Amino acid sequence: MVDLIAPEEISMPSHYIEKMRKNGFEVRIFDTIDNYLKQKDIAKIWYFTRLQLERMGEDILEKEFILRKAVTFKKEFLSLLPQNVKFYHPLPRHKVYPTIPTFLDELPLNGWEKQAINGYWTRIILLSMFGGALKADFDLKPQKDVTDEEFIINAPIINGTKGIQKEGKRGIKPITNGTVIDHIAKGKTSDEIYSTIMKIRKIMKLYDVDSADGIFKSEDGNLKGYISLPDRYLSRKEIKKLSAISPNVTVNIIKNARVTEKYRIKLPPKVYGFEELQCKNENCITNPIHGENVKGSFVKDENGKLVCEYCETPHNYDEIWNI
Repeated sequence: MVDLIAPEEISMPSHYIEKMRKNGFEVRIFDTIDNYLKQKDIAKIWYFTRLQLERMGEDILEKEFILRKAVTFKKEFLSLLPQNVKFYHPLPRHKVYPTIPTFLDELPLNGWEKQAINGYWTRIILLSMFGGALKADFDLKPQKDVTDEEFIINAPIINGTKGIQKEGKRGIKPITNGTVIDHIAKGKTSDEIYSTIMKIRKIMKLYDVDSADGIFKSEDGNLKGYISLPDRYLSRKEIKKLSAISPNVTVNIIKNARVTEKYRIKLPPKVYGFEELQCKNENCITNPIHGENVKGSFVKDENGKLVCEYCETPHNYDEIWNI
């Protein structure tokens, strides 16, 4: 069982709770320590952290006193604790508003000092291993590397010229060499498709004068977008970027008026390394307003959402781009 003390003003990310429950934990949420101690099932291991209010918005800061009061342990709570309870804290604690006040230091429930001592030696070992001064054999399972082939899929080329000529008859001149991005936002409205086309152009800086784009109806009756880039070949990195901007498109590489490479791209398992990425959570460490110079990084979850690796805020793929 996991009990969380989280004031109502600080909402817990729902996906974080769902993940714990899926892993077999029973999760209970209380808004204050006071209310938690009013029920009988009290945990014997408590882990405190400090409120990082410096990363909160102005609305939260106005309620600072209420929030600190909700998660700060008081002397009158001692009689409500079961026996053999241990408190832990990553330290340092706030020197003015500590969630575990100093009157607890000499009590048997003080587990944070031993935690800090153990943390010191753990870090010494890790640094020694990192620097090569300490070597040991560990039975670790290597993590599976994600390859481009998992989300950039080679598609069969049935007729190297048919598709290009077909689009040409609809108002876009066939190209001899270059790239054609097809099936953009297929099945969406004209406005949504046009918006996606403009988004692709802006993020990927596809402002070639000779390029063209349009919205057409596919054979199954759905609308789709199309961008034609004469004499412009997308690099592998650009195709990766495109997969996170507009997944499920088709990329055709054309040489001498024939399609020589064709890829169907899906949403990648991880999106990182691009300057335009930004978490939508304004309190996230990656937000430029905090001046931490931490770049956005997102991992796809089982529901197809891109979750920020720092604050765990879930996003749709079209929400991670700062444009």
